Amino acid sequence: MARRNWTKEELYIALRIYCELPFGQFHQHQPRIIEVAKKLGRTPSALAMKLCNIASLDPDIRDSGRSGLKSASALDREVWQEVSGDWEAFLDQSEQLLEQQQIAPPVPDLDEKDTGEYTITTKGRRNQSFFRKSVLSAYDHKCCITGIDNTTFLVASHIIPWRNTDHQNRRLDPKNGLSLSSIHDRAFDQGLLTLNEHREVVLSPKLLKLDAQFARDSFDAFAGQQILMPNKLAPCAEALAFHRTEIFQP
Repeated sequence: MARRNWTKEELYIALRIYCELPFGQFHQHQPRIIEVAKKLGRTPSALAMKLCNIASLDPDIRDSGRSGLKSASALDREVWQEVSGDWEAFLDQSEQLLEQQQIAPPVPDLDEKDTGEYTITTKGRRNQSFFRKSVLSAYDHKCCITGIDNTTFLVASHIIPWRNTDHQNRRLDPKNGLSLSSIHDRAFDQGLLTLNEHREVVLSPKLLKLDAQFARDSFDAFAGQQILMPNKLAPCAEALAFHRTEIFQP
């Protein structure tokens, strides 16, 4: 295939795949990469390389000591900044582009958490699916507290709640999410646990008062422990600070 520059539209599609797949699957043999590359008229290796270029723009990748590739273009940077400021607009536009290119969306995940804050429309379901897949793939489909890796028990938990209308731009931002087991998600939602500035688990005194072996095994054992760090799209420090001050029950 003749070499050609990437268009903005193609980069939007590439960024969707970046969010969808774990970092360790950015290679030319990954089936989803093969599928999408064919639709774009590109080689799987070209698309895999572009995902690694995008990774070099993700500050969480750089902070972890992984650099990705170092040949990100000015347009790559422009798209990254644009999407980071408005994930909902990105999702709407990328959905249209996937349809135009006849690229099938990922298989819907029926285990998604219902926020209870709005009626589940087709768009709402797609939004939830994108958020869940992006968050869980960042953590290699493991609970960031316990390490449990059965997706049946995992929830893409919002750090700043969906219901908070002052931060609507965070609703679909994967960096406003944590991959948690259902019981830890519930405790996090209720402010019974949070993460400090070092991303270590902090338990509410209300939770520490529970005198039951189950509570000790499920929560006390993880107090002060740093969460499993994601391979991309790490939780936003601003969102975690909001949770500590506005949600957590000290």
